[in-house]
Amino acid sequence: MPSDRKESIVKNATQRLRQELTGASGPAALVENIKAILVNVAIFVVGIVIQCVTAVGGSSCIVAGRFVTGLAIGAMSVNVPNYDAEVAPPEVRGSLVALQQLAITAGIMVSFWIDYGTNNIGGTGPTQSDAALLVPLYLQLIPGIALGIGMIFMPFSPRWLVHHGREAEARKVLSSLRDLDQEHPLIELEFLEIKAQSVFEKRSTPEKWPHLVALTPLNTFKL
Repeated sequence: MPSDRKESIVKNATQRLRQELTGASGPAALVENIKAILVNVAIFVVGIVIQCVTAVGGSSCIVAGRFVTGLAIGAMSVNVPNYDAEVAPPEVRGSLVALQQLAITAGIMVSFWIDYGTNNIGGTGPTQSDAALLVPLYLQLIPGIALGIGMIFMPFSPRWLVHHGREAEARKVLSSLRDLDQEHPLIELEFLEIKAQSVFEKRSTPEKWPHLVALTPLNTFKL
């Protein structure tokens, strides 16, 4: 398809979306994935610390620590893909989700080999060192802390910014993520698509879930 034809299609679609979204407003109810990820990283670290005191507190610390870290990992298995989808270009979102699953599988494989290697520290009998158990536990802190530090430098997603009325900032972030000028037709089209989804969510939430409209701490937690 000729480039001028593509540009014309983009401009027409952009104009239609702009007309439909003029004056749209509603309550904002999305929770930023960056904040959720950082909170869950902190919970994960607490869980690891609980596990690491097992040499003093006994096996009950392992059970309690695994429960806490399980909560954090379960939550991040939702937050991280959501954030990836919100900042990634549409054409690579599926690939990123597949890559994340590959990374999880690779991490499980690496963890098995680490456990195998550290199991022989001090021998495998009565002489076995506490390090055989503690080293793998402490090593879990490395990817967790790395994720937390990395997320500090990541931008808010354009979708969250639009949903909270920070449209100028959303355009700027979207332009930076796509490495295109803010006035580029593709930026304008994606921005309006994001806004259309936001408007739909704002209008449908009061109809389908009226008890979640008020942004109380409990409702924010539920969302």
